[in-house]
Amino acid sequence: MKTTSKSKREERRNEHIYIAGPDFPQIDTKPIDDIYEALAKQHFTPRRPIQENGLVTGEETEEEKLAIYEKDIRLQEECSMLVVC
Repeated sequence: MKTTSKSKREERRNEHIYIAGPDFPQIDTKPIDDIYEALAKQHFTPRRPIQENGLVTGEETEEEKLAIYEKDIRLQEECSMLVVC
């Protein structure tokens, strides 16, 4: 049976891609934005850990730091690919 374009797109949506890079608010994130947009355009599900889980600034309690760390580990486990910028 031949796979249709639609089913390939649906399969790609299930491919979560972890984008690792300097995605900090005080610097230019255009390269990361471009990668995110390119992956999304190809129907993948790109993931940006700082955008999703938050940024550790040093002002957090140990519990807050641990929570962000644990969310990041879970996010990595959900992803089948890693892109490093």
